[in-house]
Amino acid sequence: MEGGEESQVLESLSGELNYVIVDEGIYFNPRTDPGRDSFIQFLNFATGSVKQIAAIKKPVADGLSISPDRRWILYTQFSGQEGSDLMLVENFC
Repeated sequence: MEGGEESQVLESLSGELNYVIVDEGIYFNPRTDPGRDSFIQFLNFATGSVKQIAAIKKPVADGLSISPDRRWILYTQFSGQEGSDLMLVENFC
């Protein structure tokens, strides 16, 4: 945080809580058009490249977390009905 010019890192997010910053980059859920699949992506700080980690059929709600070993992703999801589901993404690396 030495100062300097600010610069935009990501084009858009699906919600204000849908990103996680780690040493290597940022895991995030970009905004998509209604009715389209959602995605979890990773922006690599070293290369500037974005990699798709997972495609998700239902819209992602606010909330995204990554386990310390980067093996697990936890996210919330709109189901379109009352109640809730807990989703787990495995083997995304």
